[in-house]
Amino acid sequence: MAFTTDQNLEQPSDGASNSGQAINDNSDKHELRTKKFTCGTKFAQGEYGYINWSDKKVYKAKADADGTKRTIGPALEAYVTDEEGFFVLEGRQTKTGWSFTSNGEIYLSDATAGAVTQTAPTKKVLLGYPTATTEMICINPVVLS
Repeated sequence: MAFTTDQNLEQPSDGASNSGQAINDNSDKHELRTKKFTCGTKFAQGEYGYINWSDKKVYKAKADADGTKRTIGPALEAYVTDEEGFFVLEGRQTKTGWSFTSNGEIYLSDATAGAVTQTAPTKKVLLGYPTATTEMICINPVVLS
């Protein structure tokens, strides 16, 4: 019997009565904990969003704006405005465009909405830690300043 890497969830073997489907539906999504939200704007994969409570939609988060820095997590895939999309609440996320250095914290950008940075901005929102140049462990975001 095979198990998933991070959360040790059991996966049935090929040929099982469920045709090899994982027991946990999210195990094919990089073993992440995700939640579905309606997007209030277009998102690229990996861009961080926050919930606008007036319309209950997700918009791009930015560290220097008090109303938007309380991010829920990054978009699992690219989404268009008004599309329902999954956002990563915690777990391992990979994006080809990232180029992290090892052992450095990853913060929400204060310059570009939705973006991440390893250069600590003035207003810090800690998002996670790199595990490779194009991969990070997403934690529950922590507003540090």
